[in-house]
Amino acid sequence: MRITTPGVYEMTAAEYHADPCPAPSLSASMAGVLLSRSPLHAWHAHPKLNPTWKPSPSSTAQEEGTALHALILEKRDAVVVIDAPNYQKKAAQEARDQARAMGLIPILADRWEELRAVPLAVRRQLGAHQAKAAFTNGRPEVALIWQEETRAGTIWCRSLIDWLPNDPRGFIDDLKTVASSAEPDGWGMTAAKGGVPIQAA
Repeated sequence: MRITTPGVYEMTAAEYHADPCPAPSLSASMAGVLLSRSPLHAWHAHPKLNPTWKPSPSSTAQEEGTALHALILEKRDAVVVIDAPNYQKKAAQEARDQARAMGLIPILADRWEELRAVPLAVRRQLGAHQAKAAFTNGRPEVALIWQEETRAGTIWCRSLIDWLPNDPRGFIDDLKTVASSAEPDGWGMTAAKGGVPIQAA
């Protein structure tokens, strides 16, 4: 996918992370690398600046997190269930690789049974914490593409947001699935380390 004008777009995660903008763009993850490491690290991590850039291969744990994200945001068609107990056999490996090549998320059958129960549990928790309306009346995973005027000139920016509300006055909901505690003080530290303030900005 190639973008020529600012706007709100639907695209795959792979298209977003490959940077669809006309010129190298700034994202929250790139800003995080710039602030926490160095401009050279950001250059190496950027798909349009580094000519040898390749997307990082996903681990099984990362794919499970991505699958959870998709299920909670009601994007079940993004997940492919692999009917195998593990990836030791060639057939399972080929099915996994084919799913990845199509931009889908492969999940082993036994893990699928556990993962598919999570969205209901999440909905119960949202309701218990007065957030029942979260992730409703809107669109999941859309890319915002815009331009910023800086002293150095105009730069392209992008953000892949979890939930865009239909009401322009509504909240942009962000979904975090983490293994750490959701206790407010503890989560605040986790969020700060995870770059949430940069993402929010």
